[in-house]
Amino acid sequence: IRLIYRRASYLRRALLFLTLSAASSGLLVAVNVFSHFTGANLVAFSTICLVVALLLIVMSAACFSYEIGLSLHALDMAVTHLLRDYRRAKGDAS
Repeated sequence: IRLIYRRASYLRRALLFLTLSAASSGLLVAVNVFSHFTGANLVAFSTICLVVALLLIVMSAACFSYEIGLSLHALDMAVTHLLRDYRRAKGDAS
């Protein structure tokens, strides 16, 4: 159960980071459109939005990668358990 909770926690974080990245990208577009129509110089703010969006995507990918590792560990545990039970059952049947 703890392993499933950890996996869900990492998936939730990854989706949160991805959502925040999309919001930051949307803000970047809005700032650039606003800057274009008003002539305001918002390059620094646009750069910050871009860097934040990229960092959030990287963090999301890291969470997804870690969750995949946990999933493979859970799968390995299940296969090992099934093989052990199979070998016991096969030995009892002989």
